[in-house]
Amino acid sequence: AGFGLILRINNDPWLEEGRLFGELRAIGAGRSKVIGYLLNTDEIPGGPEALASWRALLSEQKAPLLLFEFHPSKSVMKLALQEPARTYRAHTIAPNELKDLTEGQQRARWRRAVEERSCRFLLVHASPSQSALDFMANVQRMRDDFEKQGWRVSWPAPRFQWVLLQSFMNQRLGSLVALFLAIAVPGLALKAGRHTSPW
Repeated sequence: AGFGLILRINNDPWLEEGRLFGELRAIGAGRSKVIGYLLNTDEIPGGPEALASWRALLSEQKAPLLLFEFHPSKSVMKLALQEPARTYRAHTIAPNELKDLTEGQQRARWRRAVEERSCRFLLVHASPSQSALDFMANVQRMRDDFEKQGWRVSWPAPRFQWVLLQSFMNQRLGSLVALFLAIAVPGLALKAGRHTSPW
């Protein structure tokens, strides 16, 4: 799958929206589908009005939004509700935990996250005791383990069928539900009224 760049974004009240998104676009320039975002604070980075700018950025860069399964920030939850097609349930093991786990224990945790809790994005850290070569070898063994179990390891692509479904739901389903209620409710009310005795 290669390496992707995950940007952990905090809200800085002194960084105005235009400059923030200008810098994020500059960082993402020339990177094809290898950039992802983790919003780290409860306030939306760029300010409360920046939600539309985040949606546009994710769409332009075809970037995944990481929603970590334990204690996600409020800002990522707000954006995830707006962009379900680009949101991935994610799991990681903190570096300070890694040093106390054997390689087998680590792989068991990764597998449980994927198979039992439907995590589809794994953010892998190096243990403080690992060299770069050990880390790379461990990642390769982890990948081999997943592929033996029938999983495909790659950088996530946007789920366009979700985008199409969301678009259909927004444009059509609301109208269909309203039409159904407009037809059904008066009929049901009349039927219920006929069966009710006035005495």
